[in-house]
Amino acid sequence: MENISVMIWNELNRFVGTAEEVLMRRRRFKLIDLINKERVSCLYPIYVISSGSRAEGLSLPGSDLDYMFISKDKSVSCSDNISIHKNGLIMDTTDIKPGFVRLYCHGSFNVNGTILSALTETNKGLVLSSLLFRDEAVKECRRTFPSAIAHGPCSTIDLTATLDGDMLVCFSCKTWPKVAAEWIDRYINNNWPSRDLITEIVQDGCLIVPIENPHSQEMNMQWRISFSTAEKKLVHSMNHTQFLCYGLLKLYLKHVINSNPEVKDLFCSYFLKTCLFYCIEEENIIWNKDNFLDCFWTCFRRLIKWVKDEYCPNYFIKNNNMFEGKISSDKGRILLRYLNELYHEGMHSLLRIPGLLRFQIYSNRLVFTDVVLTKAEKECLCDSQLLNLPLQAINEDCLDFIMYLVTSTNNIDKAILTISYHKTIHHFVQKLYGQIVTNKSNKIIYKQKKELKSFILHNCMRSDKCTGMLLLATLCYLNSEYKESVTVVQNILKTLTSCTCYHGGYGLRVQKQAYINGICGKGLTLNQKFACNIYTECYCCRVDCKFYPSEIEREVAQHFEPDRIAYINPWVYSYVILFFFISPCG
Repeated sequence: MENISVMIWNELNRFVGTAEEVLMRRRRFKLIDLINKERVSCLYPIYVISSGSRAEGLSLPGSDLDYMFISKDKSVSCSDNISIHKNGLIMDTTDIKPGFVRLYCHGSFNVNGTILSALTETNKGLVLSSLLFRDEAVKECRRTFPSAIAHGPCSTIDLTATLDGDMLVCFSCKTWPKVAAEWIDRYINNNWPSRDLITEIVQDGCLIVPIENPHSQEMNMQWRISFSTAEKKLVHSMNHTQFLCYGLLKLYLKHVINSNPEVKDLFCSYFLKTCLFYCIEEENIIWNKDNFLDCFWTCFRRLIKWVKDEYCPNYFIKNNNMFEGKISSDKGRILLRYLNELYHEGMHSLLRIPGLLRFQIYSNRLVFTDVVLTKAEKECLCDSQLLNLPLQAINEDCLDFIMYLVTSTNNIDKAILTISYHKTIHHFVQKLYGQIVTNKSNKIIYKQKKELKSFILHNCMRSDKCTGMLLLATLCYLNSEYKESVTVVQNILKTLTSCTCYHGGYGLRVQKQAYINGICGKGLTLNQKFACNIYTECYCCRVDCKFYPSEIEREVAQHFEPDRIAYINPWVYSYVILFFFISPCG
């Protein structure tokens, strides 16, 4: 069992990620939160934090990517006596299921359109309706993302062709709710979570999200207490074996438990995470790779017990039974029987997870083969994880973010600063061009365009294989230097053909083996890899600066708002310039 435990532990490093990869993912989302805090706070009275399993460090197919949009100027206060409380949103838990609250709007309280539209008059005062608030939040989201659709309490938007993101508007409560007070003083059996982490989590408070208890008669008036930020910190505090167990539980749910149509979707991954929290806190087991399978089956036995007892306690609020209203007695009996069957099947049930274990059959025996990644393969994986970040250009609104990266000694931060710097330079060039062409003196315009061309040649050619050259080709075309523009474009097309990977808004797309053979294991820095073998998936045109051929101005105006950025595939953009070259040059 010990050897198989180590083998599965190693395989999950390939599936879920090594400790270094997981650390990189978490670091990415920490920086995303920092960027979003800086950007959004300058425009709207909200701040954004990442949530979901991706922010926790998982990157499995189907892992969710959530963003919590939290009001900065509207927070929720706890009060046992609403009538004497100060103005604002007041939490009320009278005669309500643990984990849910009502929100009263108390006193002279300035409200925005979303809140105003969701207020409902009751005999106890103005109550904020979770249902009406959600509807208004989706409408607000569609103003920025027209394709956004309502998905439960969230607004779902398409981030890429294969990745959706959920956006949830909610409120913060800086006070730890009394209904969860037991968690603070709970006996800590295994020094997890640490007392310092508990203090940090309690000081952060909780979130109040527009999700109601569907089995309450006043469900549209109820909101749920969310411990999303606390859960993310708890997951981040796990050791790597505990985190891999989390990944295996999610894989097992998807490929094994949910493969039975009779019990499909009765369990959700949140139940599994809750189970893992309790096991780490209470079970006297050793969480290391030699004991990995015992750790997994310990969690599984607790799940079976919960189903048998028809009680799944919320980790922070023990008297909140999360099975209530979700798993009926009849369905529960079917689920219990199936889970027991899987438990007795043991190791063989893990073979249902596609690709998890590699084995061959010799003399009617299963012989497992362990796969160890080479140094170059690990480097390829790390590069993919590091660059899987929707980085944007840095502007003057993000000074704290810039200073954080500049002063950081972390290699990941340094690489991200480099990428962000080059994107900033590319946007600066286009913005500068927009200012140049508004000058009334032709002599000054000519001089400044010449200086801009020199600037591009000296500062924009090192970020990746084509973006700087596309800037140069565009400037030459706009300066009527058509032949030079075409020469640059022809070089771009040759370059694109030779590249084995490209960096998109949400990751590094790699021709894996070619990248491993040609780039990895050679001691190259990330900058050198970008300069010699990586191109950017989209060429970004600032619409307001008109830094693109005038022949496509009508198309750009039809598809993009004046203050937006047009994203164009570099192959397509290169051929656009070639096509229009034919016309002026005959």
